[in-house]
Amino acid sequence: MFLKIALFSFTLYLVNSSVAFANYTEYGLDGKNVYGETEDEIIDPVAEEDDSEDYDSTSEVLSDSASSKATANSRCCAESKTYIIGKQLVKHAAASTLCQRIGMELATVMSPKEERALVKTWKSFGVGRGLAAHEQRTVWLGGIRCPECSSEFIWDPTGKPVVYTHFQKDQPNNVGKSQNCLLLQYGLYKFNATQKNSFGWNDYDCQTKQRFACQSRCCSN
Repeated sequence: MFLKIALFSFTLYLVNSSVAFANYTEYGLDGKNVYGETEDEIIDPVAEEDDSEDYDSTSEVLSDSASSKATANSRCCAESKTYIIGKQLVKHAAASTLCQRIGMELATVMSPKEERALVKTWKSFGVGRGLAAHEQRTVWLGGIRCPECSSEFIWDPTGKPVVYTHFQKDQPNNVGKSQNCLLLQYGLYKFNATQKNSFGWNDYDCQTKQRFACQSRCCSN
């Protein structure tokens, strides 16, 4: 079944985060609305850059006492997540709606591995290369501030607390007490003086218009 992308007036780029090739037509897209139409283009459309300075060396280890369900779900999500980047500039709520209309949800970043997969998608069509506008260097994530919750932010698609974080320097700062949504940002800040432009998170006003990142829903949330 195909959805008419023209109804939403936005262009999407698709890159699969796993080795398996994704059939993008299941999201109602045709070849003109995705980046890359062959497996090679989808998986590795550009030469990979060194990510060693974009991320710290933190690794997450699932304890032996973790439930088999959690283990299975983690593996399922890691193997099946596909990301789509929307080019249209929209408010956070509108971004969530657009993702849902094609059977997806705003991206949730649960680990450094997932963040690297999302960043690879974004890099694949040239993020940060000759782009000057602020909006071209940011995409909405699914995180929102939750004052009444035990954690500062939750993932709106699932209601789960945001545990893994990768904020830019001095973030989140909630300027004006109105920065209640999370976005992934490229290159506006550096973590130290010797570091190259980096990817990291920022809290931002939900009413501003940004590009956005959708993900395929995990097999269970």
